Amino acid sequence: MSAKYNGNLVRSHILADISRSGEIKGLSMQNFLRYADDTIADDKAFTEQVRDQILKIVNDESTSGKCTIGTIYCRYKMSEGGPGSDRTLVLLDRSIEISTLHRLIISFIIIGCAGLIIVFIFSLFLANWAITPIEVAWNKQKQFIADASHELKTPLTVIATNADLVLSNPNDTVRNQDRWLKYIKSETARMSKLVTELLYIAKSDSNEIRMERSEFDISNTVSGVCLNFEALAFEAERELIADISPRLKYFGDEDRIKQLITILIDNAIKYSIIGSQISVSMFRNNQNRIKICVSNRCENMTEENISKLFDRFYRVDPSRNSGTGGNGLGLNIAQSIAEAHGGSINVNYNHGIISFVVML
Repeated sequence: MSAKYNGNLVRSHILADISRSGEIKGLSMQNFLRYADDTIADDKAFTEQVRDQILKIVNDESTSGKCTIGTIYCRYKMSEGGPGSDRTLVLLDRSIEISTLHRLIISFIIIGCAGLIIVFIFSLFLANWAITPIEVAWNKQKQFIADASHELKTPLTVIATNADLVLSNPNDTVRNQDRWLKYIKSETARMSKLVTELLYIAKSDSNEIRMERSEFDISNTVSGVCLNFEALAFEAERELIADISPRLKYFGDEDRIKQLITILIDNAIKYSIIGSQISVSMFRNNQNRIKICVSNRCENMTEENISKLFDRFYRVDPSRNSGTGGNGLGLNIAQSIAEAHGGSINVNYNHGIISFVVML
């Protein structure tokens, strides 16, 4: 019994025969080693401690339970004999069970802590993933408000300045004040257009735009828009060329499609090079979808410029010069109209030619 426990799973036990008077008649210890007990000097002292524990169990008249012999944890069970008959007491070593339980607890704690860390990291990732679209929308909203304020501030300043000039000469005739009054009218029209576009964008964002869909001849619609712009293109020293397949039918909102084509052609006239051609083509492709392409030659553009063309209030000119009459909302509105019809609009730039391609 002097050997130490070496980790082998050997179930140690003690058998004790108890007489009718409560005395120990026989004691047998199988594989019951003092591997956990360094407080007992020798095997004899250990045996005495075992006998003392057995007698204590007998005196307590307990049939089952737990006890400790030195530093060894045991579980015991007393056989149930008849009145006045001998009984047998069995003690099993619980040290392996307790050691296993402790290892399990430590393992569970480690696994639990690792799980909490993983859940925390995963939750942090999900939170960032969920917040990112909100942050982007919030930043876009702030930028939208700042840009709208900037666009509205300019015409209001011009109107206020020219109104002051008119009021500074109260006795002058309208003819003499004609120059300042025209500035006021021009800026009022510009601001009215801007407010209308802002209202459209706001309704589009909240899905409040109602489409009056019906089947119509889209060839006639696009041809009519091109015809209206021919004179304007000529005055701007550009040439408008249209190649439109005839008698194409389309189910959608004719007014919105007309607005879409108007925005693209007007944009092409404003930003194309003087003396160049503006091309408008439309046909039905192999996927039975209508393809509209508006192309024109323009100044050199970078990839960054092209990627931002559909952003609200974006203009290639960093000075935000409004000499062309634009405010950077047209292409964004055109994009929303195309998407509202289940289509798309994309931009291609190659060797100085920029093309806006609409798929309906």
